[in-house]
Amino acid sequence: MSTAATHPTTPSTPVAGPVVVVGGGLSGIACARALHDAGREVVVVDRGHRIGGRMASKRLEGRPVDTGASYLTVSDRRFAEVVEAWRVAGLAHRWTDTFSVLEPGADPSAKEGPVRWGTPGGMRSLVEALAEGLDVRRGAVERVESGDDGLRVVADGVDLPTAGAVVLAMPDEQAARLLGGDHGAVAARLTRPSEPVIALVARWPERAWDSAAPGGAFHGAFVNGDD
Repeated sequence: MSTAATHPTTPSTPVAGPVVVVGGGLSGIACARALHDAGREVVVVDRGHRIGGRMASKRLEGRPVDTGASYLTVSDRRFAEVVEAWRVAGLAHRWTDTFSVLEPGADPSAKEGPVRWGTPGGMRSLVEALAEGLDVRRGAVERVESGDDGLRVVADGVDLPTAGAVVLAMPDEQAARLLGGDHGAVAARLTRPSEPVIALVARWPERAWDSAAPGGAFHGAFVNGDD
C-alpha cells in the first residue's frame, strides 16, 4: 500500500526537489523505478539491512528460503512484460499451476489455478534487480515534516534531501504514525487495516510429503478447516 504527502501548495505549482520514497519493498522500489525512468530525481530510504520488504529471503542451509511472499502470479499485461524480462534474465521461472487441498476428513485433492512463478535466488532478488541504479539509503524514518522549502523526512542514521513529494510505501497504520502537523488530515484517512504475519521455516532430513499430492508431486497446499 502506498500513500503520498505533498507540500501545501496549489496543484498547479510543483515544488522543486526530489521525491523521497520511504519503504524499500516491491511497491516502493517499483514507484521509485518509474519515477527514475521518467527523469525525476528520487531517493529511497528503508530501515532494513537489505531491501525487499515482505518479499524477504534468507539463506539457510546453503539455499535461499523465502520468509515473505513465496511465489507470484501474473494477471496484468504490463506486469507480464516485467516478469518475462525477469525470466530472460534468469531471475524467475515458471513453477506450478496445481496446489493440493488439505482438509479434515477428506483425501487430498488438487486445485488448478494460475501459474505460480518462483525465483532461484529468492523473491528478494526481484526487488534488488528492480532497484539497480537507484539511490537507496538505509535509515529508520521517524516523521515527515513540512517546511518553507518543501518536505523534510527525518530519519535516524541518514541525512535526506528536502523533498518536493514523499511516498510512504507501507501499510496505512505505519504511514499514519509518520504524519502529523500539516499532514494530520492525510493521516486520518489512512484507515485500511492490515494483519501481522508470522513466518515459520522448517527443515526435514528427507523429502516425505509427496503423498499429500494426488499427482504424486507436492508443490504447495491450501489448508482448509483449520485455524
